[in-house]
Amino acid sequence: MNATPLTHDDCVRLVRSPERYRTGLISVDGHAPLILACLILDGGDLLIPTASDQTLQRTSRGRPVIANFTHHGLCSSWSITGSGLARPLREHDRPDPMPHTTMPHSTIPFAGFFENGIRVLIARLTGRRGGEVRVPRQRTVAGQRAAAPVRVAAR
Repeated sequence: MNATPLTHDDCVRLVRSPERYRTGLISVDGHAPLILACLILDGGDLLIPTASDQTLQRTSRGRPVIANFTHHGLCSSWSITGSGLARPLREHDRPDPMPHTTMPHSTIPFAGFFENGIRVLIARLTGRRGGEVRVPRQRTVAGQRAAAPVRVAAR
């Protein structure tokens, strides 16, 4: 199965589901990407909170940002890339109501989590859905033969 291109709206819908929160590889001004938690807004902009740490906010102001999000499941897979410009979070950027998490035993104080951070004004999200997903071979137990590699076509 060949990969299918996704529109900006398709990308926003996929990256926001099942929740508005997702971790992604975020690269600021061409530097090595970091895995950061993001809140994806309706139009595709990203809020990247940093709690009390102001480093990202200071170093990324007005700089280009590349965000990569991927999902590899048994029934579907996709890869989405967005580019935009960073600016510091402002008071009106903070989510209202504050986000909640479905993670069990989470103790993240979300009210303080959005104290600092950046908003990435996304120019465009592009992506691809599907294509072939390669499932690696199972590990072998001493003296037993490994099964042949499996190829699965994702939708």
